[in-house]
Amino acid sequence: MHYHDSSAKNQLQKQVTNLMRSYTIDVFRNKDIWTVNAQIQLQHAPKLNGPLLFTLNPDFRVKEVLINNKSVSFTVKGTTISIANDSFENDMKNQTLAFIYQGKLNEWTMGKSGDQHYNAFVNGDDAFVPSYLAWYPLPGKISLYNQEGSNLTAPNLQANPVSPLSFKVNLHGFAQSFLSTSGTKSKTFNDTQVFRDSLTSGMSLLSGRFHSEHVKQLTIVVPTEERALLKPVIHYCTYADQLLNQWLKASPSGTLFFVPTKVVMNQATSMVLDGSFLLNSEQLLNTKTVEPELMTNEWLGYVMTQQNISAYLSSTQQKISEDNGASYMTFAAMNYILQKNMGNPEPQLVNNALLLKTKAYADVKSAIKNSQVATLKAVLKILYDKDIKDAEGLPTISYKDWHGAWQSILDKR
Repeated sequence: MHYHDSSAKNQLQKQVTNLMRSYTIDVFRNKDIWTVNAQIQLQHAPKLNGPLLFTLNPDFRVKEVLINNKSVSFTVKGTTISIANDSFENDMKNQTLAFIYQGKLNEWTMGKSGDQHYNAFVNGDDAFVPSYLAWYPLPGKISLYNQEGSNLTAPNLQANPVSPLSFKVNLHGFAQSFLSTSGTKSKTFNDTQVFRDSLTSGMSLLSGRFHSEHVKQLTIVVPTEERALLKPVIHYCTYADQLLNQWLKASPSGTLFFVPTKVVMNQATSMVLDGSFLLNSEQLLNTKTVEPELMTNEWLGYVMTQQNISAYLSSTQQKISEDNGASYMTFAAMNYILQKNMGNPEPQLVNNALLLKTKAYADVKSAIKNSQVATLKAVLKILYDKDIKDAEGLPTISYKDWHGAWQSILDKR
């Protein structure tokens, strides 16, 4: 593992991010060495007091930086690339910023039990190249690893702060087939693998022996050697699709990636990464059921919205707003009902202490205690139709809407 710049702080240059239109990334392979040309389209020249900063994984060596096809000077310190603000042509509306770099991605950390966790790697036909470890330049000065005392530990899974942008990634000269956590894939006449997404927060790449199955609009990807263990996953997803269609006229959608624990899941059992939901594939090996993995509020929130509903719970003031509480509890209550229908006698509603203090939690808890699940289902149907069904990005269910939905149902009874 590399010693990363411990002074790096999560200081995203919002002005630059807001100026960014798109990424176009070309990757050329020579064995496990990648040569990358990453182009970023900007709407116009940035107007900053200081230099323009980007973060790139230090496994790569930056060979050249170009602005509008002209080579410019730059400095690299640790993970941070610095470009002088006056390098841009201020009279041009559209600006192209390009980074050319080369290297072999190989990131690992040592677990508490002494085993190695492979956080990012390129090794023959196998690769895991996550956006949060900056295989392409991320705007701002970002810490790629979390800090515990004087030690850099697991990857900072929130290190990719890019607002949704257009992405196009071209993989040239790769014999193995890649998968992506977002977008669609195509191939050119010369077998270049092309990944496109018109609006995504990032793009991560995986290759290896994977097998895919589909349940309506859900794609499920597992390591090939574990494909025989897919039966409970397919059963659960099929039942969830049937129930949600009957109740809400909603179909779960998205991509579920089951990945080996040592690849990425050393820090969490599941997470939303770019446009996909990653799960711990060892759950398939160690138990006869996937319910503990899939029966989570975050999983249901993802397949309903393709977003990370944990964002509702992030707070710097030790308090969750009533709007965020209502938003999260909408999905938590949906998941509770789904679990009950799956035969779980006592499903856990939430385990966040701050959430327990919200009015929405109290409303749901009261409905469950007083056997008013039918009322709860009717309320959730109203909220789904009003605030979730046609939402772009992470939906917001205000407490005003939440309270109004309850009142409209109770007035009819």
